[in-house]
Amino acid sequence: MGDIDIGVNAVAPAIVQTRIFERFIPGDKLDDAMAEFHSLHSIGRNGTVEDVAETIVFLLSDKTSWVTKQFDISTQPYNSILEGEAL
Repeated sequence: MGDIDIGVNAVAPAIVQTRIFERFIPGDKLDDAMAEFHSLHSIGRNGTVEDVAETIVFLLSDKTSWVTKQFDISTQPYNSILEGEAL
């Protein structure tokens, strides 16, 4: 779609530290579970809401005028789970 000056980008983060985990992980196990998730990421930590927001702000900025069809995804935790590695 670059020929009509439209850029299409997507952000699909893996595990992001948010309150949604409180819905299905018991409160007394939440910190331990989130700590285990850290090890599943190649960078050694879960994402933050700020990480996602900064990625989106970057993709919306003029700094990406030469970037097209990018799909920013951090799937390492999901790939590990799908490949049968235990949490």
